[in-house]
Amino acid sequence: MGRILSDIERDAGSFSTASMNRVFRPLGLKVGLVSRQADLLARLGKETEGGT
Repeated sequence: MGRILSDIERDAGSFSTASMNRVFRPLGLKVGLVSRQADLLARLGKETEGGT
């Protein structure tokens, strides 16, 4: 994992989702996508809170 961290810091190479997840796992994080559309985020949040 040290090599992956070094390459990320130097912005060298292309990384798989699995590699990035291994880097972020100790922090309790994982790679994902987030919508930039506020209305979509609000709707998704309401659906999650409502149990649907």
